[in-house]
Amino acid sequence: MDWTEAIPRDIAGQPDAVDAHSAFVTFVEKHRDQAYRVARGMMPSHEAADDVVQEAFLKAFTSLGKFRRDAEMDTWLYRIVMNVALNRLRGSRRRLGFLDRLRRDGGHMARRPTLPHVALEHAEAREQVQAAVMELAPGLRAVVVLFDLEGLSCAEVSGALGIPEGTVRSRLHNARRHLRTRLEPYFHGSSRER
Repeated sequence: MDWTEAIPRDIAGQPDAVDAHSAFVTFVEKHRDQAYRVARGMMPSHEAADDVVQEAFLKAFTSLGKFRRDAEMDTWLYRIVMNVALNRLRGSRRRLGFLDRLRRDGGHMARRPTLPHVALEHAEAREQVQAAVMELAPGLRAVVVLFDLEGLSCAEVSGALGIPEGTVRSRLHNARRHLRTRLEPYFHGSSRER
């Protein structure tokens, strides 16, 4: 159920509290994992991502009057999550270094049983990729998170971020170039060795 369907289209714009609340709870349950993945892709810690998601859902509920019913709910929510994350990143005076984030998050080792050296290699690769993504400027990181990690199309990313599709493609190209340069020595040895 689309929770906005439970909202009467009256002139005052005040939703029926019981129906709107119930529909919104369903909406949150359906979209919280996606919203968290987007926020976590942008934020340096789990706690910061949780805060972004909570604030984004609160903004979604309180901004219902601004929702254009011709837009997709997913795109609208992605835009809110990204705006909250970008605002928090702009507002932070100090960015945590990768080692600080890793210590704070407790690291991310593979949970399933595997050979110790394979688990270590996977964990190291994941750390390298995560660190490289976190080094991207927020605008580039947002495009990578939505397009490459969440699987949105260029048009959907454009709608979620409120930027032209050409800008999405340009940012995606620049971000991938940076990631390739940053990660190439780790995954393939230095380019001079080839």
